[in-house]
Amino acid sequence: MKTLIHIAKTSGLALAVVACGAAAHADDAPVSATFRTQSVTVEYADLNLSHPAGIDSLYSRLRVAASEVCAPRPDVRDLHMKRDWKRCFETALDNGVASADNTALVQAHFLETGRQVYPYERLAGSN
Repeated sequence: MKTLIHIAKTSGLALAVVACGAAAHADDAPVSATFRTQSVTVEYADLNLSHPAGIDSLYSRLRVAASEVCAPRPDVRDLHMKRDWKRCFETALDNGVASADNTALVQAHFLETGRQVYPYERLAGSN
């Protein structure tokens, strides 16, 4: 059983490769730029994921972690940065939910956001 989830954001020119590259000015970076990755580890060994309360707790932890890796949250008046932050947050949360590989968590996420995610193991095994 997994007990850790890593939520990461990479900024730089990896926008097409890493879904959460929320660099606002990636086009300003030189082609040889290195990438910077921020990650947060979410522990959940203490949660019982067979109960809704455990799923809710893990989902809350994933939301906090996604917010942390995409920090700082922009001023609400800066629409461009707000849009980038939202995209980063949603992608980080989607990736965290997918990496947990828990059907109940995936369903809770879909009910909350309307976004469907697929566990990584399921994708890897579909070749």
